Amino acid sequence: MDYENAKSPPYYKWMGGLCLSVGIPLGGWSVGILTSGYPEAKAWVLLFLAVIAAFVGLLMVLVPALPQDIRALTEDGERNTLAIARAREGRLSVVELALYGRVSLRDAQTILSHFEAEGYAYVIVSEEGVQHYVFPDFSPGPRELSESESENFMRRLAEAEAEVEVHG
Repeated sequence: MDYENAKSPPYYKWMGGLCLSVGIPLGGWSVGILTSGYPEAKAWVLLFLAVIAAFVGLLMVLVPALPQDIRALTEDGERNTLAIARAREGRLSVVELALYGRVSLRDAQTILSHFEAEGYAYVIVSEEGVQHYVFPDFSPGPRELSESESENFMRRLAEAEAEVEVHG
């Protein structure tokens, strides 16, 4: 996930600007009342509200929002994905996860890529050209691989070994 390039929704900037445009003048006005010598004035309450408004406005303007697909990697999302993978005998495509997991296709891709990157699943391409993520922990046992699956596995194994040699 690309947290560095996350962008706030447009209304964040607008709301942040509104908070700043209210907070700063309110703070100046309340400081003016406090220094004017009216002992019965409760301007400290206004000053407190002004500081909060300015702080919230500054946060909304400067801090980007987290990307939408952060929700895809919650513990419940992982458990749901694993339950679906177990029910499907350890083979799961992006479309199947989106359908059964009730997530968007983008979130399903993010979740399954996360499992692959962490080493809990690997990708095979079926004869029809569909990518399936295989969760070995949920596979029913040894089965006969199709010719394309075994070729795909051997190619990926050779790539992984070459990558280890380069980095090793």
